[in-house]
Amino acid sequence: MAESWTRNSWKPAGTPLAEVLKSAYRDAEAQIKEDPEPPEGGDDDPDGAEQPEEDEAADEDDGEAVELFDEPEPAQPIRVAAKAATLRDFTIATTADEKTLPLFNGVSPVKAPAPAVPDFDAVKHQVGGPRGAIVSPQEDPWRLEVGRNTDVVTVLWHDRRTGRIAHQVAPLVELRDHISSNTHERQITVRSLGVYGTQQGFTLAWPCWLLVLNGDHSKAKFETDAERFGHWFGDYCRETRVAVRADWRDEACRDGWKP
Repeated sequence: MAESWTRNSWKPAGTPLAEVLKSAYRDAEAQIKEDPEPPEGGDDDPDGAEQPEEDEAADEDDGEAVELFDEPEPAQPIRVAAKAATLRDFTIATTADEKTLPLFNGVSPVKAPAPAVPDFDAVKHQVGGPRGAIVSPQEDPWRLEVGRNTDVVTVLWHDRRTGRIAHQVAPLVELRDHISSNTHERQITVRSLGVYGTQQGFTLAWPCWLLVLNGDHSKAKFETDAERFGHWFGDYCRETRVAVRADWRDEACRDGWKP
Protein backbone atom coordinates (compact mmCIF):
# COMPACT_ATOMS: atom_id res chain seq x y z
CA MET A 1 0.00 0.00 0.00
CA ALA A 2 2.84 2.36 0.87
CA GLU A 3 4.49 1.49 -2.36
CA SER A 4 1.30 2.16 -4.36
CA TRP A 5 0.73 5.41 -2.57
CA THR A 6 4.22 6.70 -3.09
CA ARG A 7 4.23 5.73 -6.70
CA ASN A 8 0.77 6.93 -7.68
CA SER A 9 -0.09 9.80 -5.39
CA TRP A 10 3.19 11.61 -4.86
CA LYS A 11 5.04 10.92 -8.13
CA PRO A 12 3.40 13.67 -10.21
CA ALA A 13 4.18 16.19 -7.48
CA GLY A 14 7.91 15.73 -7.75
CA THR A 15 8.33 17.28 -4.35
CA PRO A 16 11.16 16.59 -1.94
CA LEU A 17 8.69 15.00 0.47
CA ALA A 18 8.03 12.25 -1.97
CA GLU A 19 11.69 11.49 -2.21
CA VAL A 20 11.95 11.23 1.56
CA LEU A 21 9.08 8.86 1.74
CA LYS A 22 10.52 6.68 -0.94
CA SER A 23 13.82 6.50 0.85
CA ALA A 24 12.12 5.56 4.12
CA TYR A 25 10.09 2.92 2.35
CA ARG A 26 13.15 1.35 0.85
CA ASP A 27 14.91 1.24 4.20
CA ALA A 28 11.87 -0.35 5.86
CA GLU A 29 11.52 -2.92 3.13
CA ALA A 30 15.17 -3.85 3.44
CA GLN A 31 14.92 -4.17 7.17
CA ILE A 32 11.84 -6.42 6.90
CA LYS A 33 13.62 -8.71 4.51
CA GLU A 34 16.63 -8.98 6.82
CA ASP A 35 14.66 -9.50 10.08
CA PRO A 36 10.98 -10.08 9.61
CA GLU A 37 8.83 -9.15 12.66
CA PRO A 38 6.42 -11.74 14.19
CA PRO A 39 2.74 -11.13 13.73
CA GLU A 40 0.88 -9.13 16.35
CA GLY A 41 -0.29 -10.95 19.50
CA GLY A 42 2.83 -13.13 19.63
CA ASP A 43 1.48 -15.66 17.11
CA ASP A 44 4.36 -17.05 15.05
CA ASP A 45 2.04 -19.13 12.88
CA PRO A 46 0.60 -16.94 10.09
CA ASP A 47 -1.96 -19.59 9.24
CA GLY A 48 -3.38 -19.57 12.80
CA ALA A 49 -2.80 -23.30 13.35
CA GLU A 50 -1.01 -23.98 16.64
CA GLN A 51 1.69 -26.61 16.25
CA PRO A 52 3.15 -28.38 19.27
CA GLU A 53 6.69 -27.61 20.07
CA GLU A 54 9.32 -30.22 19.41
CA ASP A 55 10.45 -30.45 23.05
CA GLU A 56 6.93 -30.93 24.35
CA ALA A 57 6.25 -33.62 21.77
CA ALA A 58 9.44 -35.42 22.75
CA ASP A 59 8.48 -35.27 26.42
CA GLU A 60 5.06 -36.71 25.70
CA ASP A 61 6.59 -39.54 23.69
CA ASP A 62 8.98 -40.36 26.51
CA GLY A 63 6.13 -40.34 29.07
CA GLU A 64 4.08 -42.75 27.04
CA ALA A 65 7.03 -45.08 26.72
CA VAL A 66 7.58 -45.11 30.51
CA GLU A 67 3.97 -45.88 31.17
CA LEU A 68 3.94 -48.74 28.69
CA PHE A 69 7.22 -50.45 29.53
CA ASP A 70 7.90 -49.59 33.24
CA GLU A 71 7.93 -52.67 35.49
CA PRO A 72 6.25 -52.37 38.92
CA GLU A 73 8.63 -51.92 41.80
CA PRO A 74 8.85 -54.80 44.31
CA ALA A 75 6.84 -54.33 47.52
CA GLN A 76 8.89 -52.92 50.33
CA PRO A 77 8.46 -54.36 53.87
CA ILE A 78 6.74 -52.09 56.32
CA ARG A 79 9.23 -50.81 58.81
CA VAL A 80 8.05 -49.67 62.23
CA ALA A 81 10.13 -47.17 64.07
CA ALA A 82 11.72 -48.58 67.20
CA LYS A 83 9.74 -47.59 70.27
CA ALA A 84 11.74 -45.85 72.89
CA ALA A 85 12.08 -47.90 76.06
CA THR A 86 10.08 -46.44 78.90
CA LEU A 87 11.71 -46.23 82.30
CA ARG A 88 9.50 -46.92 85.29
CA ASP A 89 9.96 -44.75 88.31
CA PHE A 90 9.35 -46.68 91.49
CA THR A 91 10.08 -43.73 93.75
CA ILE A 92 7.27 -43.18 96.24
CA ALA A 93 6.43 -39.54 96.57
CA THR A 94 6.25 -38.36 100.16
CA THR A 95 4.80 -35.25 101.63
CA ALA A 96 6.47 -32.97 104.12
CA ASP A 97 4.74 -34.72 107.04
CA GLU A 98 5.72 -38.22 106.00
CA LYS A 99 9.02 -39.87 106.83
CA THR A 100 10.89 -42.32 104.65
CA LEU A 101 10.57 -45.83 106.04
CA PRO A 102 13.90 -47.59 106.74
CA LEU A 103 14.72 -50.54 104.54
CA PHE A 104 14.54 -53.99 106.12
CA ASN A 105 18.08 -55.17 106.81
CA GLY A 106 17.15 -58.75 107.66
CA VAL A 107 17.32 -58.20 111.42
CA SER A 108 14.08 -58.01 113.34
CA PRO A 109 13.89 -54.92 115.53
CA VAL A 110 14.30 -55.55 119.22
CA LYS A 111 11.08 -54.90 121.05
CA ALA A 112 11.17 -52.90 124.22
CA PRO A 113 10.83 -55.17 127.23
CA ALA A 114 7.48 -55.11 128.93
CA PRO A 115 7.43 -53.37 132.29
CA ALA A 116 8.33 -55.77 135.03
CA VAL A 117 5.43 -56.94 137.15
CA PRO A 118 6.34 -56.80 140.83
CA ASP A 119 6.10 -59.94 142.90
CA PHE A 120 2.71 -60.15 144.54
CA ASP A 121 4.25 -61.30 147.81
CA ALA A 122 6.23 -58.06 147.92
CA VAL A 123 3.28 -55.74 147.32
CA LYS A 124 0.25 -57.67 148.53
CA HIS A 125 0.37 -55.82 151.85
CA GLN A 126 -0.43 -52.69 149.84
CA VAL A 127 -3.47 -54.30 148.25
CA GLY A 128 -6.73 -54.40 150.14
CA GLY A 129 -8.22 -57.75 151.05
CA PRO A 130 -6.88 -60.98 152.50
CA ARG A 131 -3.33 -61.87 151.46
CA GLY A 132 -3.83 -65.60 151.74
CA ALA A 133 -1.30 -68.13 153.07
CA ILE A 134 2.06 -66.50 153.68
CA VAL A 135 3.54 -69.49 155.48
CA SER A 136 1.80 -72.88 155.33
CA PRO A 137 2.72 -76.28 156.86
CA GLN A 138 0.99 -77.98 153.91
CA GLU A 139 3.58 -76.50 151.60
CA ASP A 140 6.47 -76.87 154.08
CA PRO A 141 5.88 -80.03 156.20
CA TRP A 142 9.29 -79.64 157.86
CA ARG A 143 7.84 -76.75 159.90
CA LEU A 144 6.04 -79.30 162.11
CA GLU A 145 9.26 -81.07 163.14
CA VAL A 146 11.34 -79.97 166.13
CA GLY A 147 14.97 -79.55 165.18
CA ARG A 148 14.21 -79.01 161.50
CA ASN A 149 12.16 -75.87 161.84
CA THR A 150 14.73 -73.14 162.32
CA ASP A 151 12.59 -70.33 160.90
CA VAL A 152 12.50 -68.32 164.13
CA VAL A 153 10.45 -65.13 164.03
CA THR A 154 9.37 -62.42 166.46
CA VAL A 155 5.62 -61.72 166.34
CA LEU A 156 4.34 -58.41 167.76
CA TRP A 157 0.61 -57.61 168.08
CA HIS A 158 -1.67 -55.29 169.92
CA ASP A 159 -3.35 -57.10 172.81
CA ARG A 160 -6.87 -55.74 173.21
CA ARG A 161 -7.09 -57.01 176.78
CA THR A 162 -4.10 -55.02 178.03
CA GLY A 163 -4.01 -52.28 175.38
CA ARG A 164 -0.27 -52.87 174.96
CA ILE A 165 2.10 -54.30 172.36
CA ALA A 166 2.88 -57.96 173.13
CA HIS A 167 5.50 -60.13 171.46
CA GLN A 168 6.39 -63.81 171.07
CA VAL A 169 9.55 -65.53 169.73
CA ALA A 170 9.29 -69.06 168.26
CA PRO A 171 9.74 -71.09 165.03
CA LEU A 172 6.95 -70.12 162.63
CA VAL A 173 4.56 -72.85 161.51
CA GLU A 174 1.71 -70.92 159.87
CA LEU A 175 0.91 -67.35 158.96
CA ARG A 176 -2.35 -66.87 157.07
CA ASP A 177 -4.59 -63.91 156.20
CA HIS A 178 -7.98 -65.34 155.23
CA ILE A 179 -11.77 -65.22 155.46
CA SER A 180 -13.27 -67.23 158.31
CA SER A 181 -15.54 -70.04 157.17
CA ASN A 182 -17.73 -69.46 160.26
CA THR A 183 -18.08 -65.70 160.53
CA HIS A 184 -17.21 -64.90 156.87
CA GLU A 185 -15.02 -62.10 158.14
CA ARG A 186 -11.35 -61.45 157.60
CA GLN A 187 -8.92 -62.70 160.21
CA ILE A 188 -5.20 -63.45 160.64
CA THR A 189 -3.94 -66.71 162.12
CA VAL A 190 -0.46 -67.11 163.64
CA ARG A 191 0.90 -70.48 164.79
CA SER A 192 4.35 -71.40 166.12
CA LEU A 193 6.20 -74.53 167.26
CA GLY A 194 6.77 -75.16 170.97
CA VAL A 195 9.78 -76.72 172.68
CA TYR A 196 8.25 -80.21 172.74
CA GLY A 197 6.76 -80.00 169.27
CA THR A 198 3.42 -78.65 170.35
CA GLN A 199 1.76 -75.88 168.33
CA GLN A 200 0.73 -72.61 169.90
CA GLY A 201 -0.74 -69.49 168.42
CA PHE A 202 -3.68 -67.11 168.15
CA THR A 203 -6.16 -65.62 165.64
CA LEU A 204 -6.91 -61.89 165.39
CA ALA A 205 -10.07 -60.42 163.87
CA TRP A 206 -9.63 -57.74 161.27
CA PRO A 207 -8.64 -54.90 161.55
CA CYS A 208 -5.73 -55.75 163.80
CA TRP A 209 -2.29 -54.37 164.55
CA LEU A 210 0.30 -57.06 163.69
CA LEU A 211 4.02 -57.12 162.82
CA VAL A 212 6.27 -60.17 162.12
CA LEU A 213 10.08 -59.85 162.12
CA ASN A 214 12.65 -62.43 161.05
CA GLY A 215 14.92 -63.63 163.86
CA ASP A 216 14.92 -63.45 167.64
CA HIS A 217 14.42 -59.94 169.02
CA SER A 218 13.45 -60.92 172.53
CA LYS A 219 16.30 -58.84 174.03
CA ALA A 220 15.05 -55.64 172.38
CA LYS A 221 13.32 -53.19 174.68
CA PHE A 222 10.14 -52.85 172.61
CA GLU A 223 7.93 -49.81 172.96
CA THR A 224 4.62 -51.15 174.24
CA ASP A 225 2.58 -48.06 173.38
CA ALA A 226 1.10 -48.44 169.86
CA GLU A 227 1.12 -44.69 169.14
CA ARG A 228 4.84 -44.32 169.98
CA PHE A 229 5.91 -47.68 168.59
CA GLY A 230 6.43 -46.39 165.05
CA HIS A 231 9.04 -43.80 166.04
CA TRP A 232 10.92 -46.28 168.21
CA PHE A 233 10.78 -49.02 165.57
CA GLY A 234 12.27 -46.73 162.91
CA ASP A 235 15.35 -46.09 165.05
CA TYR A 236 15.61 -49.77 165.90
CA CYS A 237 15.55 -50.85 162.25
CA ARG A 238 18.36 -48.45 161.35
CA GLU A 239 20.50 -49.78 164.20
CA THR A 240 19.93 -53.50 163.75
CA ARG A 241 18.88 -53.86 160.07
CA VAL A 242 15.70 -55.70 160.88
CA ALA A 243 14.08 -57.87 158.16
CA VAL A 244 10.29 -57.57 158.14
CA ARG A 245 8.39 -60.74 157.20
CA ALA A 246 4.89 -59.19 157.22
CA ASP A 247 3.38 -55.90 158.37
CA TRP A 248 -0.34 -55.05 158.68
CA ARG A 249 -0.09 -51.85 160.73
CA ASP A 250 -0.76 -49.24 158.05
CA GLU A 251 -3.47 -51.31 156.34
CA ALA A 252 -5.25 -51.82 159.66
CA CYS A 253 -5.16 -48.07 160.34
CA ARG A 254 -6.65 -47.37 156.90
CA ASP A 255 -9.47 -49.85 157.66
CA GLY A 256 -10.32 -48.11 160.92
CA TRP A 257 -8.11 -49.72 163.58
CA LYS A 258 -7.48 -47.60 166.66
CA PRO A 259 -5.49 -48.43 169.83
